[in-house]
Amino acid sequence: MTTAEMLIAAAGLAIAGLVKGATGIGYSTTALPIVALAIGLERAMPLVILPSLSSNLSVMLGASEFRSSLYRFRTLYVALVPGLMTGLYLLARVPTSSAARVLGFVILAYALYTSVRPDLRIANAHESWLNVPVGFCNGLINGLTGSQIMPVVPYALSLGLAPDALLQLTNIAFTLSSLVMIGGLAKIGFLSDGVLLLSICGIIPGLTGVAAGARLRRHISPAAFRKAVLVVLSIMAALLIVGR
Repeated sequence: MTTAEMLIAAAGLAIAGLVKGATGIGYSTTALPIVALAIGLERAMPLVILPSLSSNLSVMLGASEFRSSLYRFRTLYVALVPGLMTGLYLLARVPTSSAARVLGFVILAYALYTSVRPDLRIANAHESWLNVPVGFCNGLINGLTGSQIMPVVPYALSLGLAPDALLQLTNIAFTLSSLVMIGGLAKIGFLSDGVLLLSICGIIPGLTGVAAGARLRRHISPAAFRKAVLVVLSIMAALLIVGR
């Protein structure tokens, strides 16, 4: 990796932390398109994994409802693992340009959903059978693209959970996915010792960005900032789709 690529990657990790701290938009969702456009998805996914994990852990440990969420959504978390394995299997066998295009479509779908925010509600009676397909699909998309948000974030929002329960449902899923991805990416040859070291170093700009974003949130309109970020993410997603 050249010096210029390392600087762009570090900037992408810091910007992702800033966005997460200020708006709550997923860390890897913001970091991946920036870093992937600079160095390619194959190198971006392992580079983002540890900064994303540290960010998710910091949120998870700061919220209550951990045990109740872990028990309530246990089948979702179990289903994540075979989904991740399937996604990683596909990642190792399809061109990374195709996986990058899928990532672009996933980010566009998330940006559209976040902008529209449809008032969907899922009855508790349906939760028990939806947990498994949602978990598997989330793992599949995560394994193939590195993005952790779809469809678990819209699903969590549709359940009408309390804020801490919402944070725990998503961040337990993100954390588990990241841990599995570390082993999976190493298995398919995407995570070398050198990239792992760079990912460890990336924790610093990532958490620095999160702290700066938390301070920034007190001085700006989070809604306006979120809209601006979603526009930028949509542009980057479009670039990933067209292969630029």
